[in-house]
Amino acid sequence: MTTTTHRGEQPASAPLQASAAIRWALDSLTNNRVWQQDDYWINERAKHRRYSFRMLRYWYMERLLRETREQLGRPLRVLEIGVDRGQMKAFVDGAPSDANAGSLYSSWDAADVKPQTEALTRAGYGNCLALNLDDGDSLAEFVSRTRAQYDVIVLLHVLEHLTQPERAVTFLSGSLAGNGRMLGGFPVLPSGIARIRERQIRKTAQPFGHVSAFSPRRVRKMAERAGMLTDYAAGAFAVRASGSPLENSEWWLRANVAFGALFPGWPGEIYFQLRKPARPAGAPVFKDEVAAKYAAAD
Repeated sequence: MTTTTHRGEQPASAPLQASAAIRWALDSLTNNRVWQQDDYWINERAKHRRYSFRMLRYWYMERLLRETREQLGRPLRVLEIGVDRGQMKAFVDGAPSDANAGSLYSSWDAADVKPQTEALTRAGYGNCLALNLDDGDSLAEFVSRTRAQYDVIVLLHVLEHLTQPERAVTFLSGSLAGNGRMLGGFPVLPSGIARIRERQIRKTAQPFGHVSAFSPRRVRKMAERAGMLTDYAAGAFAVRASGSPLENSEWWLRANVAFGALFPGWPGEIYFQLRKPARPAGAPVFKDEVAAKYAAAD
């Protein structure tokens, strides 16, 4: 099969197999002292485990970022949304890298409802942008200012806190360049159970708590609604024995990752990569295109 590209674009990559994580290197966990430092925001029990499952969320994102860097063939323009204290970027920066691979990213911006600009700037973030993902006007304004600026948008454990996650993903696709990726993850359940769970948690949700529940099917539908392709979606584990001596064993992590690849809807967590197809040459760009696309799908 031949893939055609337009000037300045890289060829679209083939989707990753769900089992891809089974072969990924673990050195960003084992040889990454950043996340075990006293000032790194994670519970102390996790810091004393070689393969802490609490850190799998960052490992999946770091590995998917490196896959994207290799596929696009250049340093990435990254936007991370919901940055908290910058734990993810710190983890990525502390991970060993292949000197022959070149820089992983050329820029890394942050977006949050109230970004802690001073602290995030010290942590190495570029632009610190204000964004309320559950507000349509905020999303529309944000996309109009950042249209097609990013190769990667990271939404890690963010979407489950939104009442309308599909709307947020659809709007944010407008901030991705052609062939750009959207990476993320959240708790997962089988499809029918997820719908029941969502009705339950919305009745009792606390401020900033979980209000949406997801299944693998919902991930795929969310991508389709935003005009994107699901390049990767896999569960992370079967059993999270946090702080257990099992988390010092590579076989335990590998077995759980393999289980997640086979059963992505098993109650636990799912991590995904969505891809925005490249725009055909000469296609017009309308200011309100993303808003119109969401309205048409609603």
